[in-house]
Amino acid sequence: MTIGTLLDRLLTHFSPEERSVPDSVTYPGRNAAVIQAINGALQELFTNSVWTRRDTEGFLLYAPTSVTATVTEGSKTVAFGGNWNARFLGCSCKIDGGTVDNRIRSVSSTTATMVYPHDGPSGTKSVTIWHDCLTLPTNIAEVLKPVFIKGGPMLSPRPSPASLNIHQTTEEDYGFDRVVTVPITHDADMATVVGTPQLYTVEEFQSDDYAVPIRRLRVYPAPDSNMVLSARVRYASPSYTTTDTTKVVPVPNEYVESILIPVAEHHLTRSEFFRNNQSKESIAQAYRSAIALLQSLNPQNSSGVRIRPLMG
Repeated sequence: MTIGTLLDRLLTHFSPEERSVPDSVTYPGRNAAVIQAINGALQELFTNSVWTRRDTEGFLLYAPTSVTATVTEGSKTVAFGGNWNARFLGCSCKIDGGTVDNRIRSVSSTTATMVYPHDGPSGTKSVTIWHDCLTLPTNIAEVLKPVFIKGGPMLSPRPSPASLNIHQTTEEDYGFDRVVTVPITHDADMATVVGTPQLYTVEEFQSDDYAVPIRRLRVYPAPDSNMVLSARVRYASPSYTTTDTTKVVPVPNEYVESILIPVAEHHLTRSEFFRNNQSKESIAQAYRSAIALLQSLNPQNSSGVRIRPLMG
């Protein structure tokens, strides 16, 4: 089914004079209201269900890089000029003359804002960038396991960025040495721990009050050479506009009538243009049936072999 066909179907819940595609100049906003209901339905159906699109994504991690930038003592802004590279965003760094590891919080054009103010002298300084942060594409909704370095180790997930910068045990213990920590009382300087990443975390980051949140995947320690990171991911649901009438709605196994349309109709009842009030109860019943059917679907019913001890 195309978006245009679904649009025609859902517009029948509006008054007859409001059902034109594209909108009548007399009744603007009707097509947009239906598209909003379709997108809302797809977001519900594609979140944590069997319809969710999953795949493997690969990313490049780079060796430490040194560039020059202009800094001011006591300021959080650093002017990189032509030395700025988009991959620097979110990464750990060290400004020559400063005493602490810093992090690039955000950037406007080629001027970056750091987490900490520069505590060294002003001027043009060398800045070492450790590539320990990846800004994820906007269509990635979730990072799943496994996450690993190609040709290297699996990375262990950590709950937050604050739990990354920690020392690990030095004893090899069947992989558990990567998740069992040794308490320390200070942050380790990144320059002393660069190597092969062992840990990762995914954070929602918002650079200011009005910025759109972005997802970042951070690793620890930072890589000491160029590496390829592989991650299993879940993608966000597709989003349509009123001009996408020829695009196909990605519904598996032709579950349009039984799942997609009932859920889209349920979302459409929230529109101020909805006029089919006598059908609201039947739409609600069809919605509940659609969700129950969706939850019963599973393309792989076998969960594999599980070995349990006779006595626990």
